[in-house]
Amino acid sequence: MKLLSLFLFLIFNILLKGYYCNYANSVILNNVSPNMQLEWTVNSDAIIGRLSINCTCWIAFALTENDVEKMDKSDFIIFQGDDVSGWQVNDYFLPNGECSDGYTPCLDTDLGGQNDVKLTCYEISNGRTSFEFERKLVTNDINDHPFEQGAHLILYANGCAYNQTKLDYHGDNRNSQIVTFFTDNDQSISPSTTSSSASPSVSKSHLISPSPSNSDSNSSDSSQDFSFGEIFSIIVGGVTVIFIFINLIVFFITINKRGNYTTL
Repeated sequence: MKLLSLFLFLIFNILLKGYYCNYANSVILNNVSPNMQLEWTVNSDAIIGRLSINCTCWIAFALTENDVEKMDKSDFIIFQGDDVSGWQVNDYFLPNGECSDGYTPCLDTDLGGQNDVKLTCYEISNGRTSFEFERKLVTNDINDHPFEQGAHLILYANGCAYNQTKLDYHGDNRNSQIVTFFTDNDQSISPSTTSSSASPSVSKSHLISPSPSNSDSNSSDSSQDFSFGEIFSIIVGGVTVIFIFINLIVFFITINKRGNYTTL
C-alpha cells in the first residue's frame, strides 16, 4: 500500500510539473554573466512568460525603440526584492531621462500610468532566480509598448555582478537582442487596439509562493472568472489534501493494529 501511494504521488507530481512548465517559446539572452532565459506563450490578448537566471539577483527585460546604449523610451519589466521586504515585479518606463537620476527607469505609476504586469509566482532557491508574469499584449497605457507581430528589439540586464537583489546599476551586465514573440508555436492572433477580458488558456507556474498581483487594483479588466489554470490548481489542491488524508488514515489504522497485536 505504501509503495503504491508513493508511486502514485511521484507520477502525479511529474504530470503536474510537465503541465505547468509547458511554454511554447524559449530564447537564451546571452552576452551577460550569467546568461538569462526568457520563455513565453502568446494567447489572444496576453503574454504569459518566465524570466530566469542562475544567480540570486534582480532581473529585467524591456521592449525598446532604441539600442542597448539608449534606454530612453523603453518599457521595462523588472523583478526585484529580498526575503525581508518581499519580491515583486513592476512596470517601469524611462521617458527621455526624466527620472530622478536620468538613467534609472521610473515606475509607471509615478508617471501617471499603471502597473500592467502581474506576478503569478516566483522561485528564489539554490542560487537561482525565476519569476513568472502575465501582461496584456496591448495595455492602452501611454508608458507601455505593445507586443506585436514581427521582430522586437529587447533590452535585458541583471544585478548578478554586484550581488544586487534590488534595482541598481548593472555595469556591463546588459545587452540587447532581437526576439519574435509571435511564432507558429503560439495559438495567437494579432493584438487588437482594444483590451479583451478573455482569460489566457496557459496555466500559471508550478513554482513556489504565488504572489499577489500588483496590477489587480489598477487593471480595468479584473474579473472573478477563473482561468483553466486556476481551476486546475484548485483541483490539484483538493486531490492533494484527500491524498494526504487517506494516507493518514492508513497510517493510524496500521499503528492501531500493531498496538492490538502487542496487547495480545
